[in-house]
Amino acid sequence: MIVGGMTALMENLQFPQAARGRVNMERVVLQALIGESGEVLDLVLLQSADCSLAQAAIYAVNQTEFTPATLDHKTIATTMNIPILFRQ
Repeated sequence: MIVGGMTALMENLQFPQAARGRVNMERVVLQALIGESGEVLDLVLLQSADCSLAQAAIYAVNQTEFTPATLDHKTIATTMNIPILFRQ
């Protein structure tokens, strides 16, 4: 779970200058492996048509704090899909 919700993630997100003027709206989907301490251990790009937007999304997710998942009152590593919509 994202600490502060999607609002916190969006604070770390910037629309890349390279995509301005040529991309109106684009969806990037990342799959994140969140460790037992809430750190991002791995990211997999699931969907993106623009490299600069994918890089911006990856940067933003890596700067965001996560709460680890729990199972039987113990923290565990888990994956989550994170959709990010870029709009100018």
